[in-house]
Amino acid sequence: MGVVTVLTVGVIVALVGAVPYQATIDPETGQAYAAGLAAVADGFLPGPAVLFIAVAALVAAATTVNTLYTSYSRTVMRAGRDHVVPGFFAEVHEDHDTPYRAVLALGIPPILVAPLVPVADTTLLSHVDFLDWLVVVVVTGIFVAFALGGVALWNLPKEFPGRYDNSLYRLPMPVLKVVAVGNVVVSVAFSLLVAASAPSALALVLGVVALTYLLYRYRLRSYAARGVDLKRRMKRLHDNEELGAADD
Repeated sequence: MGVVTVLTVGVIVALVGAVPYQATIDPETGQAYAAGLAAVADGFLPGPAVLFIAVAALVAAATTVNTLYTSYSRTVMRAGRDHVVPGFFAEVHEDHDTPYRAVLALGIPPILVAPLVPVADTTLLSHVDFLDWLVVVVVTGIFVAFALGGVALWNLPKEFPGRYDNSLYRLPMPVLKVVAVGNVVVSVAFSLLVAASAPSALALVLGVVALTYLLYRYRLRSYAARGVDLKRRMKRLHDNEELGAADD
């Protein structure tokens, strides 16, 4: 992560200092070029090198998407094993050991929505760029999730002391508290800053959070009707690993 941070900061320094900012502005529209790396490289590199930079930027974007699918699919799988969402999503592929159902749950909706982007640009959200609006939705959602993660981190030693004591990566308690509070403060601040460009995106994210909470309460009640205390079961995470999604 240290190497990634240094390289990222270095790229930004190069973008700012390599060429005048006017070189990254499209003279016809007055807007910045979407391919910022390639636009800057075009100012001082030969054509083949610019092409290489552009392809590298696309590969970097693809690896970012791959990382998101890899990490968040595990979150969905974990929720399935804890019965917060249907255990259907906890299934792991027999040959590849991947949560393929969770991956499909995350991957199929964007593929279905992608063809509708031009329609949304001209009808639903004609006053803003729909892709930009979706980026704000995603980034705001990530920050909100990080804020909730900070709250969870604060409560971890108390709610799941066994998990904390046996963790391979365990922060000292004072550091954990600082990290948890900092995570919440920074995430909330950045989510508000990002959402300032599109308040409707923040409203959508908060609406999804509220809807998800209602679904969670429904899960608690449906399990209680079957004589199962879902909250109590969730506290036994090690045992719950073995239970899997059998009840679903």
